Amino acid sequence: PASGELIKGMYVPREYMHFLLGPNGPKGPQGGAQITFEGAPRYLTNSQFAASVHAGWIGSRGVQSQTVRSMIQSFYETGKALVVAYESE
Repeated sequence: PASGELIKGMYVPREYMHFLLGPNGPKGPQGGAQITFEGAPRYLTNSQFAASVHAGWIGSRGVQSQTVRSMIQSFYETGKALVVAYESE
């Protein structure tokens, strides 16, 4: 169920995730991609991520901010989970 808590784990940029999953990224014992805290040392914790957003170091602006605000408002009104992802070339 949805809660007000941040997701535990790693927060990484899209480009770094592509590297981690790519041919030069960390591998598991059988040769497949394996992302671990030891094998992917460049990440933010949930607290570091929240602090960076709060301080304005990362985030969105303008129309993007309004769109995100509307989605979050809908989450609070409906109680349904919210996951947002966007990728462009």
